[in-house]
Amino acid sequence: MRQWRALHGAEREVYFAQEHPPGRLALSDVTVADDLRVEIDGAVFEHRLCQFALAHSGWRHPAVFTGGECFLALSTGLQAALWRLGGVPEEHRTDTCPPRSTTWPRPRN
Repeated sequence: MRQWRALHGAEREVYFAQEHPPGRLALSDVTVADDLRVEIDGAVFEHRLCQFALAHSGWRHPAVFTGGECFLALSTGLQAALWRLGGVPEEHRTDTCPPRSTTWPRPRN
């Protein structure tokens, strides 16, 4: 190791540049926000946050949902963001919803 450092110098940080051309990629994510313990008039507000973002510009569109399924929150949030944006990107990515949709909020025991 000493010999290698003597020949090549100190360790250098590895950097992989990412290119995000305009109009190419959008990303969405749905987050269950129950752990935030938001209260309205003393009652806990159980909700999900759906966020849509463009990779190139960072333009974002958030949406709040109460109840329903993960897919419903994602699809409704995506549709609202695309209408607001006034167009569609070439590609949209999300890793939010499981293969089978689950109803939310989950019943409490």
